[in-house]
Amino acid sequence: MTQLYLVGTHHLDLNGPERLEKFLGFVRPDTIGLESTVENYHRRIQDHDQLKGQKLLLRLMLKDQYSPEAAENVVKYLNMLGYELWVPTKFSGENSGIRLVHCDEYRKEDMKVMTQEVFGDRVNEAQEVTTDFIDDIVKMDFADYQRRVDASYQSNSVAELQKDPASFKTLLLDRDERAEPKIRQAFSDASHTMVYVGGTMHFFGDYDNLYERLKDLNPTRIRLPEVDQF
Repeated sequence: MTQLYLVGTHHLDLNGPERLEKFLGFVRPDTIGLESTVENYHRRIQDHDQLKGQKLLLRLMLKDQYSPEAAENVVKYLNMLGYELWVPTKFSGENSGIRLVHCDEYRKEDMKVMTQEVFGDRVNEAQEVTTDFIDDIVKMDFADYQRRVDASYQSNSVAELQKDPASFKTLLLDRDERAEPKIRQAFSDASHTMVYVGGTMHFFGDYDNLYERLKDLNPTRIRLPEVDQF
């Protein structure tokens, strides 16, 4: 019987990469659903690959401008970005027979709304990290930041987002509706195990969420920090 896992993530989880790598290695899926369009996927993978090629130079520049510790923190933060896409890509490259399926669908205008929701004014119109954002990362207390991220995983309330019905519809309802049939199709094509990686609220939010819509498939939903207990 094919198993479906819905893995809830925080998009800016510093421990996200190692947690997701650990989970994928544990369940060994043959199909991984991505909360991304094809266009956004290629953009994020390109950004990550570019960063890998520039890490040495970036570290040197940041050490001169800030400090060695600050340089490592900035590189770690930037490397984490897009982990929900590049970790599955890495896993599929290291293991044969893994299928990546793009399950999200949205307009470019919607992407701007989502980016604003996650990053605020820390990225520009081209969705590039700004210099001010780098300054903010340097000042961050990473231990405190990670504690706050981990605590946020326990929040199920969408009350704040519902104050803006248009954003609530764009960020959650519409995307759930479009993702559901894609997940169902990918699940029906899976050989033994499918993992769908998406924002935690889509699976745990207190509304008729994606987990509820897929309940007939008997999915197992987890919050990414639960992987620490494996």
